[in-house]
Amino acid sequence: MPRPLKVTLEKAGGFTDASQGICYTRKDMGTAPPSAIDAWQFNYFVIGGAVAKPNVLQLYESKADYEDVVVRMFNHRSIDHIPFKAYKLNLAFKCGPVTTKTYPGRKTVTYFWLQNPRSYTKVLKIGSDNGSVITGLRIQVSKHTSQA
Repeated sequence: MPRPLKVTLEKAGGFTDASQGICYTRKDMGTAPPSAIDAWQFNYFVIGGAVAKPNVLQLYESKADYEDVVVRMFNHRSIDHIPFKAYKLNLAFKCGPVTTKTYPGRKTVTYFWLQNPRSYTKVLKIGSDNGSVITGLRIQVSKHTSQA
């Protein structure tokens, strides 16, 4: 490694479940992150979980929405009114590297991108203030996708 070596430390808060958590998302042209922090949307992500196979990435508006879907599916009730996106990951998806973007005010978002083979122009960016959340999610996603 070149000298000086830059080291970034994070406060560990105990066990982190890499298969679900809070993230930022943005779907638009190219692999670059949004130019403004306000362009990101909050979502609750789940990969696999109680209602999907291990290769399915689900994005909900909140954890409560995910829990509602789980309860409704186990009770054989409709989930039509709950907005969420589901991506059945496979090797046709391309997964980008983990990178960071620092916004004015020194807020840093760690993110990676995911390109759906059905979308030729738009790319999904997934980010977080907590780099370990995104690194863990990218590891889970990359098990089912090709690397860019």
